[in-house]
Amino acid sequence: MRRATRMRARAASRRGISLVEVLLGLTIMMIAVLGTLSYFAYGMSGIRTQGNRRAALERARQRMEQLLAANITLLQPADTLPRWVRCTGTPCAWTLFGVQTTETTPVDDGATYRMETTVQYVDDIDTPPAGETDAPDALLLDVKVWFTSQVGLDDDLHRVHLRSLRTG
Repeated sequence: MRRATRMRARAASRRGISLVEVLLGLTIMMIAVLGTLSYFAYGMSGIRTQGNRRAALERARQRMEQLLAANITLLQPADTLPRWVRCTGTPCAWTLFGVQTTETTPVDDGATYRMETTVQYVDDIDTPPAGETDAPDALLLDVKVWFTSQVGLDDDLHRVHLRSLRTG
């Protein structure tokens, strides 16, 4: 009887790891690895998007500087309706359009994205002083640059929008 007990004890100590335990360990390991890889891929796409956002902001800033440096008489619309503006050549030859028109500009990932520039006469004073009429007295400059190729997305998460007032 003693000998049988010793043999059982030796067999239990040499037993090792079962196939089920190995498979369970591998399953847990795969879940952890897949979770880590998907998180890494998501982070990399976020980095690419932020790079495009930064490049789009730079393009919008460059256009705004061009508008602020331009001869204001070349940008003045005849009325208070918004006008779309395009730049051709260097230095810019500004062309005003009464209908929506867009240009394309390169962004970091090598693709070209939509850029839209508008000008509009506005009144920058809420309440005019006594005896004065309320008339448009400033030029509202708008520059929008999209940094995603997804069609139909026109919100602040997919474009950069800069706005400034300019007076004569």
